[in-house]
Amino acid sequence: MSRFSGRRVSVFWGFFWWAPVIALPVGVFFFETWLQVRTVERGYAAAEVRRKLKDADAHINRLQGRIDELTALKNVSEHAPDMGLVPIQPGQVEVVYIPEASPAPFRADESIAIANADVPHGER
Repeated sequence: MSRFSGRRVSVFWGFFWWAPVIALPVGVFFFETWLQVRTVERGYAAAEVRRKLKDADAHINRLQGRIDELTALKNVSEHAPDMGLVPIQPGQVEVVYIPEASPAPFRADESIAIANADVPHGER
């Protein structure tokens, strides 16, 4: 039995010393593969976001064109009678004038209001 016990210990220590030599390159290979897969996945996600952005921009441009079409003066003037808007008739509009009030005379012994704050004359 002692003949096999020494050999078993040698095999154990041999495996113990050579396992990192094999495991390190395999681990680096798996890490590099994982990193490449993540990069490709991110690339697909970025392409999807760019496509959605392009579609949204095209939709906004279509809506802006529709707004321009609907707010065009020709379209508004065609639909104005349907909305009850009619041309102005003579006598329909009355202009109201408000007479201007004469300013009160300035007296130097009174305080002056500047910027909605009462400040005595000469102080600033």
